[in-house]
This record gives sequence, structure tokens and C-alpha cells, in this order.
Amino acid sequence: MGNCKASIVILTYNDFSNLKNNLKSIKNQNFENYEVIIYDDGSKEFDYDYINKLCYGIKDYSIFHKKENAGTVKNYN
Repeated sequence: MGNCKASIVILTYNDFSNLKNNLKSIKNQNFENYEVIIYDDGSKEFDYDYINKLCYGIKDYSIFHKKENAGTVKNYN
């Protein structure tokens, strides 16, 4: 299982109140072979710099922001 990489996908839309705790929990895990993918579905007040700072300490992460809201299912796909 040492070569297995987990992808953790976090969807956001206009509410980032839990994101800090979500990322903190991920950082506290013993498993280190993972990537975090944050995908925002068109939040009007998307703050890339804030989210980037929250990711400090995570080795492999990506942040995506769509310009327009497409809905949860399309955002996840």
C-alpha cells in the first residue's frame, strides 16, 4: 500500500467556513501519500490567496475555480 496515492477532493461554493478545519484534519493524518484537490464552483468572492495560505504544509495540492456555477454534480465530475 506504500505506492498507493489518495486523492482528496474538496468542493466549495460561497462558503469556506469549514475549509480551514477540513485541511487541518487532512494535515494531521498519518498517511502522507495524498493529494488535495480543491474545486470551487463559481463562488463570487473566491479568495485564491486565502485558500493557498490554508494549504500551507500540504505537499501536493491544486486549487481550481470555475467562473460560473454549474451545480454540485457537474463540479464534482
